[in-house]
Amino acid sequence: MIHRFTVGSLVRNNRTNEDGRVKNVYEERNVVMYQVSVPNDPTSWEMGAVEAHWPENELDLSTNQCLQ
Repeated sequence: MIHRFTVGSLVRNNRTNEDGRVKNVYEERNVVMYQVSVPNDPTSWEMGAVEAHWPENELDLSTNQCLQ
């Protein structure tokens, strides 16, 4: 499986306009998927996070400096 991002990468979902950190990479029905931790507050990890599963074709690297 070839994928663009690795575990720990900060990515941006262009469909949902959310940023998150990659926790796992897997393939589902021939689509590269990412298990992502998405912060409850888009500017900080302090308020906790939820888990999301995003397809690779919706993602780019994030430029959100607050979440670095």
